[in-house]
Amino acid sequence: MEGEASASPLPMKQKLNNILIAVNTYDGHQYCREDFVKNLKEIQKYSGADVAIFYNGRQMPWGFDGWPIVYYEPSEFDNGISILCAKNNQMRDYFLNGKWSHMLMLESDIIPPIDVVNRLYSYHKDTVTAMYFIKTLMKDMVNMPIESTWNVLDNETMQTKIITIPKGDNIMVIAQKFIPAIWGFFDGKSRIWEMEDAFPQRGLVRIYSAGIGCVLMKRIVLEKCGNFEIRDISEEIQNFTDFLYFKKIHDNGFQAFVDTNTICKHEHYDFDSFVKRRWFDTKTMKPVNDPKI
Repeated sequence: MEGEASASPLPMKQKLNNILIAVNTYDGHQYCREDFVKNLKEIQKYSGADVAIFYNGRQMPWGFDGWPIVYYEPSEFDNGISILCAKNNQMRDYFLNGKWSHMLMLESDIIPPIDVVNRLYSYHKDTVTAMYFIKTLMKDMVNMPIESTWNVLDNETMQTKIITIPKGDNIMVIAQKFIPAIWGFFDGKSRIWEMEDAFPQRGLVRIYSAGIGCVLMKRIVLEKCGNFEIRDISEEIQNFTDFLYFKKIHDNGFQAFVDTNTICKHEHYDFDSFVKRRWFDTKTMKPVNDPKI
C-alpha cells in the first residue's frame, strides 16, 4: 500500500471558530438524533467550531435548537442521491459565503469522538477524514485454489444440489461484511478497503477516496473543486457523489488522508447495496484485474 502511517498527534483543546460543522440530516435519522445531538453539543463545546444544520423533511426537525437550520425542499423528480448531492452543494455555498477556513461535513448518523475537529484540523491537510464502517453485501471474484464440492440452492426448483467447481475456476462469492468507507492506494491501483487493509495502518494514511460522513476540507479545496455531482461527465456513469468529489480533489492536485485512529460510531442500521470489489487504475480510472487472481 502507498503512504506511510504516522502516529496520531494529541489534539489541543482550542477554540476553532474558523471551522464550520455542516450537518446533513433528514427525518430518516430520527432514531439516532438524541445521541447525535448530545454528541454534537460536546464536539462544539470542545472545539468552539460553528454549527449549521442542513435539513430536508416534512416537519420541523426537533433537537437542533440554537443552531441555524438551512432547508432543502425536494422536487417531485428528486431521489435520495440527487437530494444528497443538492444538499452537499447547499452546504458548500453556505460555507463559501462565510468566514470559515475549513468545513467538517458530518452526516447525522455518524457519532465521532468529541475531539474529532481538533484531531483532523491538527494535521493541516487539504482533506482528511475520520474512519467509520458500513455494512454491505460484497461481491468478490475468487479463484478456486483446489477442486471443491458445494451444496447449493437451485433457484428454479428451490431444491439443493451438489456441484463440483474445478481448481482454477473463478466464482462469484457474496458475503455480508463490515468495511471502512475508504478507497485505498495499492501501487497505483485502488479499491475499497476491507478490515485487513485498515488496521495494520495506524494514524494518518493517504487515500484515494472516502465517504463524506465525517470529513474536513480546506476552503481552497471546496473553491477549486466546484460543485458536488451525481454523474461523472467524462465516463457518463452514475456513481456516489462522495466518490466523485474525491476524484475531483485528486484531479485538482490536492491530497486526501484518513486518520485511522479517529474512529466514529455509525448508527446506520441496515445493509447497503451490493459492493463489488472493483480494482481501478487511479490515473486512467479504468478497471484492472484483481492482483489476487
